[in-house]
Amino acid sequence: MPLDEQLLSAQDLATRYDICIKTVYMWKKKKTGPRYMQLNGTIRYRLSDVLVWESQRLSISDQS
Repeated sequence: MPLDEQLLSAQDLATRYDICIKTVYMWKKKKTGPRYMQLNGTIRYRLSDVLVWESQRLSISDQS
């Protein structure tokens, strides 16, 4: 991990998506959210992992 990698808290993630923090914890429990790491008992999300997770959810709509 680069030394300058930005780490986000669960609250940062909830704020980023304008959702309830409980949703972020649910994603973690169900393993459907971004990759995370646990540092001294605190959950952190690398911004690079969050961006990958977001890009995997992009869809192209049918514009027929």
